[in-house]
Amino acid sequence: MTRPLPPAIVACRMQSHRNAIPPAIETLDIAEETPVSLTFNAMPHGVMMATPLDLEDFVTGFALTEGIVPAASALKGMTVRVEAEHIQV
Repeated sequence: MTRPLPPAIVACRMQSHRNAIPPAIETLDIAEETPVSLTFNAMPHGVMMATPLDLEDFVTGFALTEGIVPAASALKGMTVRVEAEHIQV
């Protein structure tokens, strides 16, 4: 069974102290991060905190920056799995 990705944006109710006296209660959209485990060719490379948006771009940028691949075209496939505690890419 494939689990859905966790939400990237969550609505949070909080007190706002901007210009309100007394503080106002408002709902704001907040980006929520989740642990993302990166594995290349069955070799783990790390766990990063990230939003679950645009994971393919995130992984491609990580692989290029860390020198795991010489060019984006060298990535031949990518699988995203949602585990109990984290996302496995």
